[in-house]
Amino acid sequence: MIKNPLISVYILCYNHEKYVAQAIESVLNQTYEHIELLIVDNASTDNSTEIIKSYEAKDKRIKFFQMKENTFPSYGSNYAIKLANGEYVTPLAADDYFELDKIERQLKFIQHNNIDICFTWVKTVDDLGNESLGHWADQIFNRNFDNQIDLMDVFIKQGNTICAITWMIKKDILESFGYFDNRLLQTQDFDLWLKIIKKYPITVLKEKLTCYRVRDDGENLSININKSGQVRCITEAVWFMQHICDLNANVISQVIDKPCDEKNKYKVLFNYYLDNHNKAYATAVLFALYNKLGADFTFPSPLYQDFLEMYSNFDMFDHFGLNGAVSQLFITTLERHEFNGEHYFSQVIGLNQRYIYSLSKYTNITRLRLDPINQPAKVKLLSAQVKLTNGENYSLELVWHNADLNADVYDFKHDDPQFVFDIPIAIQADLVSVEFVVDITPYNKWEILGLLSQVRSELHHAGLNNLNYQQQLTALQNQLHTVQGELNYVQNELTASNENLNNTQNELNHIQDELTAVYQSQSWKITKPLRKFCKLFKG
Repeated sequence: MIKNPLISVYILCYNHEKYVAQAIESVLNQTYEHIELLIVDNASTDNSTEIIKSYEAKDKRIKFFQMKENTFPSYGSNYAIKLANGEYVTPLAADDYFELDKIERQLKFIQHNNIDICFTWVKTVDDLGNESLGHWADQIFNRNFDNQIDLMDVFIKQGNTICAITWMIKKDILESFGYFDNRLLQTQDFDLWLKIIKKYPITVLKEKLTCYRVRDDGENLSININKSGQVRCITEAVWFMQHICDLNANVISQVIDKPCDEKNKYKVLFNYYLDNHNKAYATAVLFALYNKLGADFTFPSPLYQDFLEMYSNFDMFDHFGLNGAVSQLFITTLERHEFNGEHYFSQVIGLNQRYIYSLSKYTNITRLRLDPINQPAKVKLLSAQVKLTNGENYSLELVWHNADLNADVYDFKHDDPQFVFDIPIAIQADLVSVEFVVDITPYNKWEILGLLSQVRSELHHAGLNNLNYQQQLTALQNQLHTVQGELNYVQNELTASNENLNNTQNELNHIQDELTAVYQSQSWKITKPLRKFCKLFKG
């Protein structure tokens, strides 16, 4: 072992004009001086290259390489590693930086412990270099791994939790494993660690020697959480998680707490990931077994039987839309007579056919309602039975459903399938559990489209009928409007007539008043004899 080996540091840069100077200076000013610095610029369009060239002109330890186009992290890393002259290689992103004693302390740790690979903890900083205490990146990257099993546990169950810019590795190890996979953009580092850890132990130095910047613009590739980045991570898992299957069966068994050997570890690991709803990792295991078998295996083959069972019951591409599908059991009791959301059980739907629910904490259950799935499906109810406290099984009778029954197939053309079973009074206090065996064939995506087309057709037909009703209503409204106009005209005429009557009445009243005044006047009384005489004379 060389006491003061040459350490090759490489920096990847792409439009990092705001940060690249700090990254370069953090390398050049290291307390460990026997270093070389290789900088690869992936066709930056900002002022990054000019900044890098200014440092290259001042320090002979810098070697600068400009790419004609963006080659992404894997290719750029491999390019630098292949040109590196050091015994050890360590990376840095142009928007991050080292603590000034990072290389010295990390190298001493490697030499003291006689190891070949070492990572460090990170100090999470903001755009200005201020430490962001309590940031989620600290919780992910700064974990206590006291042994390889601790690290394997996280690798197998969760994925990568060691920071990609903190490692220091012997160059010949990188060469022996073929460097980074140029095809991967999000997880190329984890892909390589999973290959390496099969042969070399990976150690984490629990010191914050690498400054990991969480940028204000959120453009850190490793923590970019946009849709494309998430899709890439999930898809790439199908490839990198295949390496998990190369781990020793004893390690896998110890981590997932399930017994397995080298022959059945694929099936055990596959079922473990399915039980934990991780379809991407389960798919990786399936592909790993496919490659393990090869095309020219011979019969009999227990490994092929496992493979056949695994892929025959795994809806890899969600053809049946089971992602998010659940089965639910609702109950009623003597105290609660209606099915509601307070008393129910739920299970995630898979391609298995058996669902068991414990009933021991409830007493006096009167009815059970099984919702076998929460989407359109064709269901065969193969059996429904409860287990009693005396150990016996009792078959339940189906009393109601909301499906179209075709022979023995219940065709649910809606997303709320229901089976209802009555519980006889004699066993209501003795229920331990209930088991349903069903054969569920969800409507596939094309059948769902057919249902939607049918619904649209019915809505269209209903819309035409509604249009006809609307036209009739409009005609009636027009007639009503006409009648209303006529009524208003008559009302106006009546109002005018009433006004004329009122005027006539007022005139009559005025004449009556005048006559009354005449009859009551003194002149009328004086002339009374004369009026009588004239009346006699006239007669």
